[in-house]
Amino acid sequence: MLILISLFQIILFAYINRITIFSPLFIILFTSILIQYIASPIFLIFTGDQRPELMMQEYSYLLTVINVVIFFWFLGFTLVSNKEKFKFFAFNEQSKANNLNRIRFALFCLVCGMLFYILIFIYTGYGFIEALLNPLQFRFDIISLTGGYYLRNLSIWLINLSVISLLIFYFRDFKDSLFKKFLFILISIFLVIILLPFGQRSIVFIPFIAIIFILYNDKLISNLTLLLGLSVGFFLLAFLGIYRTIAFFGVSDLGSIYYILLQFQSFEFVDFIIEIIKRFDNLTWLNLYLGQESYFSGSRSFLESFKQLFLILVPPSILGGIEKQIDYDTFLTIYFLGSQDFGSFGFTPIAEWSMNLGKIGFIIMPFISGVLMSLICNAIRNIKNNMFCLIMFSSLIFLQMVFISIHSYGTAEVIVFLVFNIGIYICYKIFFDDMNQRVFNS
Repeated sequence: MLILISLFQIILFAYINRITIFSPLFIILFTSILIQYIASPIFLIFTGDQRPELMMQEYSYLLTVINVVIFFWFLGFTLVSNKEKFKFFAFNEQSKANNLNRIRFALFCLVCGMLFYILIFIYTGYGFIEALLNPLQFRFDIISLTGGYYLRNLSIWLINLSVISLLIFYFRDFKDSLFKKFLFILISIFLVIILLPFGQRSIVFIPFIAIIFILYNDKLISNLTLLLGLSVGFFLLAFLGIYRTIAFFGVSDLGSIYYILLQFQSFEFVDFIIEIIKRFDNLTWLNLYLGQESYFSGSRSFLESFKQLFLILVPPSILGGIEKQIDYDTFLTIYFLGSQDFGSFGFTPIAEWSMNLGKIGFIIMPFISGVLMSLICNAIRNIKNNMFCLIMFSSLIFLQMVFISIHSYGTAEVIVFLVFNIGIYICYKIFFDDMNQRVFNS
């Protein structure tokens, strides 16, 4: 019954906000709400070791909290939503006149992104094939180096921005050009290949989603192509998860990769479904937290979380001995498991809301999150005319803020991205905007 209430809320608010297939709200619902908070518990209930009715009892409080969170998130979203069917605003006269400069800007971002990409391999001492043989280890080694994580992100953000910009400003008529179709397919394959060694499925999946989003909303692909594309994307998501895990435990050459690919023949369809669900399942950990909610509720100061977020952004050498606290995911992982030998597990921002504000956090924080997402979704309509909005959209970084977290590395990454967003936008306005160039020439 609680799951049905959640589904009813989604359908009701989707209708009120006039959701369209593969609009920004659809992507948010599908990736951040529907799969994680609805499909995931259904899967856990009917594939768990206990009988479904016992599992429903165990998850009853969890599902109640989720219903409250979903309601207030949608309430905040709906209050500032323009409640019109999603579509891109058409190119205005300034955008048409400045189209060539925006293509040049996209190529500039591609060159810069590839330079940073090459620098990553030099910095870590890896070769491309070596990284491809063990992407998970390569990912860990990047993170372990000072500045490696943000160097990698800077490269990815620039490459994603270049591909999305080219898609909008150069390939927008590729439906009528065989050459542009072929060239775009080559670029898409190239994009997947260069992102594979990073060992993080979302890095490959996000530009894939962004590209399909542009193509579909510009009516360059059909509903059937959209469905096939998403199916391939989710298969790729599961495939990469299984591959990187197997590769982590003993790949040494190309022959080993071939052996691993042969092993995939033994996997059944349900194995891939399980892998996809695992990618989105944080509810097992949230349920674990809610079982001891009274112990943790209000245990951390809201202001202290902001302070610790600031400290995440500051290099240790500048702090002068000030000690950083571990983020709430790491804290809860160590509390429940005794260590973080296998990394930190995601307890979802809902756990942090409870730790900072108690039960009132289940109301205030999703409401604020919904308002913020609605404003972002409204801005995405204008990515053809507003380069700041396009840069913000290009890596779908806003998906990390669907449910706002304070003291987390994900939020710190969003802040760094906003700084990048502002910096690269200023670069565009100075060197590539046609109006500014006329001022310089005069």
